[in-house]
Amino acid sequence: MLALSTGTLHNDGLDRVFALAREAGFQGIEVIVDARWDTRQRGYLDSLRQRHGLPIVSLHAPFLPGLHGWTNDPVASLTNNVQLADDLQVGTAVCHAAMR
Repeated sequence: MLALSTGTLHNDGLDRVFALAREAGFQGIEVIVDARWDTRQRGYLDSLRQRHGLPIVSLHAPFLPGLHGWTNDPVASLTNNVQLADDLQVGTAVCHAAMR
């Protein structure tokens, strides 16, 4: 499966990223939780995947702390990421070691 990461187009809204991915022939999307509020909104993410016909194949935890509405605690951040992935029935939750 060929999936596009929303992080590659982080300056665009998610609706546009999904549309571009579909147009370019990608088969899925990796959503990176970032400063865009909609990257953390279950209902909106669900509507995007339905409207564009692209599954969310992975949900990537934030790279950096300090996102409004998301905890700065690294363990809680991972827990939130896994919970959101579970809520969306996304089988893969991605994370990296803490950045120092």
